Amino acid sequence: MKRGIMQTKSIVMKKRHQDAQSHELHQATVGHGMSTVFERFEAQQPQCGTCRKGLSCQLCSDGPCRISAKAPLGVCGANGDVIVARNLLQLAAIGTAANTYQCRNLANTLKAIGEGRSPLKIRDEGKLQRMCQGLGWDHTRPVSELAVQFADFMLSEIGKQDNEPMTLMDLFAVDKRKEVWKEKGLYAGSPSAEVLTALTKCMTNISNDPIDLMNTALRLGLANEYVGLWGITVIQDILLGTPELVKGAANIGCLDPGTVNIVSNGHQPVFA
Repeated sequence: MKRGIMQTKSIVMKKRHQDAQSHELHQATVGHGMSTVFERFEAQQPQCGTCRKGLSCQLCSDGPCRISAKAPLGVCGANGDVIVARNLLQLAAIGTAANTYQCRNLANTLKAIGEGRSPLKIRDEGKLQRMCQGLGWDHTRPVSELAVQFADFMLSEIGKQDNEPMTLMDLFAVDKRKEVWKEKGLYAGSPSAEVLTALTKCMTNISNDPIDLMNTALRLGLANEYVGLWGITVIQDILLGTPELVKGAANIGCLDPGTVNIVSNGHQPVFA
């Protein structure tokens, strides 16, 4: 089985790219003595089989621990199910935190525009007005006032306590789904509250129930969707304009060989 996995990886690595432009850029990068994800991936081979299964833990100073048939429990007593669930929950918490961080920055940017503290402009005023109308507010007020109110609302949704219901989930989730989530204990609080709870449960000897850990990951997903990702999508459309189909240069066709090209990348599209 392990041999099959390694053979598959080798095939993927040799193929490299599907298009000639990416191949050209890759060759130029390697030719200048730099590495890419492909070279760094190969340098890591063979990867740890235990870690690939999620059966290793480095959470406390008694570790690291690796689960196997010979050693089915970590030093703290956690079995493989707990360790795998805990590792997955950590990843879910990191992803939720990153999206919420981006949403918070966008909300602060929108508020700064509304208060006249930023040179940026709102590109889609209509979407801001529709969102405010959907929240039951007077959407005919000046756009600057709506921007501040909507930004403050999003910041409030991000930071609510775990006993405060999320307005966005109450408004936009399907009623039947909400019934199921409440019945199963999955009706999430704010991203901040859920991340706090999730990371606490990841500590040694806090939660040794893999089902509880997985349910906590599901709550993170709901908090992420209804505040983090929803907020990112809506506020970016308000700030940068709602996307539409256009024709334009793509790939390395965007680069001008006669100038210094700076390409921005990451979770802060307002920098682009």
